[in-house]
Amino acid sequence: NREIPCEPCPTFKTFDSLKTESSIWTSQDEKTYLSVVTPFDDVNGENLLMEMTIDITSEQKSRKSQIQSEKRFRTIFEKSPLGVALIDSLTGNIHEVNPKYSEIVGRSSAEIATIDWISITHPDDIQEDLDNMNSMNAGKITGFHMEKRLIKPDGSYFWVNLTVTPMIVEDNNYPRHLAMIQDIHERKQNEAHLSFQSHILKVVAQEHPLKEILEEIV
Repeated sequence: NREIPCEPCPTFKTFDSLKTESSIWTSQDEKTYLSVVTPFDDVNGENLLMEMTIDITSEQKSRKSQIQSEKRFRTIFEKSPLGVALIDSLTGNIHEVNPKYSEIVGRSSAEIATIDWISITHPDDIQEDLDNMNSMNAGKITGFHMEKRLIKPDGSYFWVNLTVTPMIVEDNNYPRHLAMIQDIHERKQNEAHLSFQSHILKVVAQEHPLKEILEEIV
């Protein structure tokens, strides 16, 4: 619906460049097209163009939706109150972490990029984690949840609540998963303290029946 070519026109630009040109443009009806223009000479030596155009409106919309989804994911990843790490499901190498993950494990993102999750996991918790990972990689489970201990740079350890979920990847030979952690060390300490108190009370109750204790109090 144009009376004259647009300026500059990618199609007519090919007459000057004498090279194949491609362009993406939007028509007045809001549809998006990909055009590829190739110059050639006819049998009389005249310069002609062959132009092929396809409607890519749906692809562009899908791409725009994908970009928006990626932006939303990036925002959630960066601002999440949980520590989140992108990890290679086979090697255990940590590819990317959010600020909260770095804060929880007490290491910079640069330091974390040089290690794997096994190296910062308490030795007594590694096998359970490996068993869960093997089951997930084999397709037996779609993710898992567990409590485990992580090792601080100074060698001490602390408890975290771990949730692992696989990611959709283009190449299944290189599976990835998200590991989300929450610091629960204080809760575990309180549980241990209460358990110890309960044990002491049971011992005391066995040695001094409740009747005798009440009599002593009176």
